[in-house]
Amino acid sequence: MKRQTLASLAATSILLLLNSCERHPSAPPPEAEATVESIPKAAVIDQPASIPGDWEWQPVSLPPLEGVIAQPYSGRPVYGLYCWENEYIEFREQIRKIGWRSLRLSGPIHDEVFKMFVEDDIQVMFTMPAREPYRSPQFPQGKWRNRADFPTDEAFLEAYLGDITKVLNRYGPDGTFFKDHPELPKRPLEHIEIFNEPNFWYLDTGRNDTANHYPPKDAAARNAQNLSRQKLYAKMLVAAHAHVKKGWPGVKTVGFAAGGAMSADVPFIRGVHQADPAVAKSYDILSTHPYTRPAAPELLHVRSFGKFSIITGWNQIHDIMKQHGSAAKPIWWTELNWTINPETGGGYSNEQTDPRGRGRDIPPDLQAAYLVRAYALAMRLGVQRTFYMSLIDTDGVNSGMFNKDRSWRPSANAIARMIQLMPNPKLLEAPIDGKDGVFAYRFKSDIDDADSAEVLMIWKAQGPATVENPWSQRPVELIDTYGKTVTPEGVNGPVCVESLEIGPMPVYLRAAR
Repeated sequence: MKRQTLASLAATSILLLLNSCERHPSAPPPEAEATVESIPKAAVIDQPASIPGDWEWQPVSLPPLEGVIAQPYSGRPVYGLYCWENEYIEFREQIRKIGWRSLRLSGPIHDEVFKMFVEDDIQVMFTMPAREPYRSPQFPQGKWRNRADFPTDEAFLEAYLGDITKVLNRYGPDGTFFKDHPELPKRPLEHIEIFNEPNFWYLDTGRNDTANHYPPKDAAARNAQNLSRQKLYAKMLVAAHAHVKKGWPGVKTVGFAAGGAMSADVPFIRGVHQADPAVAKSYDILSTHPYTRPAAPELLHVRSFGKFSIITGWNQIHDIMKQHGSAAKPIWWTELNWTINPETGGGYSNEQTDPRGRGRDIPPDLQAAYLVRAYALAMRLGVQRTFYMSLIDTDGVNSGMFNKDRSWRPSANAIARMIQLMPNPKLLEAPIDGKDGVFAYRFKSDIDDADSAEVLMIWKAQGPATVENPWSQRPVELIDTYGKTVTPEGVNGPVCVESLEIGPMPVYLRAAR
């Protein structure tokens, strides 16, 4: 039986209480007296009755709110996208419509796409992965190259630093690209991410050596492999940071980019810090990939060998940084997604999907909910930037926010509406900070606009519930996950709501002004 919509509730069971809504103290006085109506309960969007996957709710340990709120503004909002240059060229208009202004770029970099970034005011973080950063006729996506292709660590690192030099000499501060294009605004490349998921095979195993892409089953061999990668990446990070700061002191190095499924990032980050004391001073930003699919951003992903969550992983990583004197450095999530079921529109059938991810898919509406909630959770944790992968289904994974025909999936719509509603958000308050799985955060919708509205975003991670509205005395617009303003029948204008029906699909309350 479908849940009742707000309109049907209003028509059948909601008593409108005229003139009983008191204006919130922080709200400006109305230009003229107007009737504001109150309703006892509102259902803004249909909520799913069940949440797929093996997950568990436990009370969460979040950092002190005061410290998060006091963090300096990073210059761009949290909303980020991870894509390749060919995807940006193909989906440029869709990306601009959604409103992403920060991009993680991997694969080749070249003048055609960089010109687009400059024109579109996109702040780019370029990931220097296990590929050469330039196209060639034989390798249009860049030639694969990692430690396995070199006789020594030193030869590998020398080639890697040479690639950094080529990229920054062209696109960095005072790069030749801007000398060749004086008509363009000077918006150089100012963030370099040092490799991609170096705790996995990309760092030291041949592209064609698929037999060794998975960790050894033998515990001793697996531990030796992990230790080898930690030591090699420590060398890489220290050398790359020193190289960048010597030649381009204004460029920030983003370190680790660790694969975080099942918290694999935590021991790697710990081991790299332990491998060399200089590591703690050899990155400006720490990046990681905290995958927990199919579990929601706030829930524990339960496996036979352990339980993992984005929040517990963040706490462990922050503790490591604190131990090494780096706690003040920002954390970025430079890769993250949830995948949709093949039968609900995924581009890959179940037989075509990556075997490691089978059975960990969710419906498209939940993908939409989890992505916008993860943006909000990132802001609550103080994570400055979160880059979602991917624009379209890729590499046997149905993680796309668009279909291949460029039509929008629910996730693309939800992100677009969140950005429209809160283009440059600033966290102000946490009226409900995870109690019983309920999260309610108050934002200034645009930190650069003193007159911008405040917005309350509220949801419950585990499923449907009715909760007391933290803004029960505040006139608001009721807005669903996809940006639709829901107006009760018989109500004209803002409304006060005593309680809300919430669930995994977040609800927005925009304060009337």
